[in-house]
Amino acid sequence: DGHTFTQKFDIILANINRHVILKNLEAWAGLLKPGAVIIISGILQADKGDIAACAAQSNLIVKEILENNGWLAILLQRP
Repeated sequence: DGHTFTQKFDIILANINRHVILKNLEAWAGLLKPGAVIIISGILQADKGDIAACAAQSNLIVKEILENNGWLAILLQRP
């Protein structure tokens, strides 16, 4: 959305569709302090592989995945 952040964050929470997450995940990873996390929710089970691959490309580690009725919440961490 055009915002430029000069600070780093401990946590980012994104409850939004997979297309927006895949488009922005690498940029969000760059906004994290070392050891900080991104929590993504509202993801369909079928999209888990795409999100995990994008996370790996963005140097994020999948720490935990919670599932409820085909929906996921994924905890990603910056090393």
